[in-house]
Amino acid sequence: MQIFRYELINGHVIAKHDGDHYLIDTGSPASVAAETNFTFVGKNHIVQTDFLGVTVESLSSHIGVKIDVLIGADLLNDFSLIVDPRISEFNWEY
Repeated sequence: MQIFRYELINGHVIAKHDGDHYLIDTGSPASVAAETNFTFVGKNHIVQTDFLGVTVESLSSHIGVKIDVLIGADLLNDFSLIVDPRISEFNWEY
């Protein structure tokens, strides 16, 4: 299990871990990152760098904070996720 802090930024849930910012988007069917390979919760993942014209750069510009990875349903489906809004934490577990 790994614990990530999160905050709401301009209406978006942004999880933070090891200096990276992850946009959590349950409505997105695909995850997007600047590189096709990245490690998340101790496991390597292959994702797209662009989904229907959306990139992490365009998301960063729109939201107003640097986004390293958009975590969509394709990755969220792999996890048990516990959200604790009292202390703004996600507990991620395979």
